[in-house]
Amino acid sequence: MACSNSLLKSCQKLFKMMSDSKTFENVMKNVQVTAASHGKVVCEVTVEKDHLNRNGGMHGGFTATLVDQITAIAVMTKEGQLPGVSVDLNVSYLNGAKAGDLLEIRSECLKFGKSLAFTTVDILRKSDGTLIATGRLTNHISGTY
Repeated sequence: MACSNSLLKSCQKLFKMMSDSKTFENVMKNVQVTAASHGKVVCEVTVEKDHLNRNGGMHGGFTATLVDQITAIAVMTKEGQLPGVSVDLNVSYLNGAKAGDLLEIRSECLKFGKSLAFTTVDILRKSDGTLIATGRLTNHISGTY
């Protein structure tokens, strides 16, 4: 993926704002943006104890949050795009992840419409390329700055 340095820095700044938040978005505090280009973003996160369910696997709610938040960043890579609101979220849970697993999250905006953006995301275990989950999100885009 061709990566704009200024776009990458902007995406990293957005995740820093989330990690400093005292809201639910703080769950994203350890996500690192590794690449960004128009309509695309790649991130990494190591699964931690706080991300697990009582059976020791990555919690489905954390997976859904990754889909929601990282697709929003992919939408915001469009020049001047303000954050929008999620209107439809779908996650397919394909394999488990456990504490210590390094995940790569790849998100792409498939279409920017007049009022909606359609995105997709794949979450993979980086060590072996296993697809952990895949998701789609429709975002109501609220305008540009």
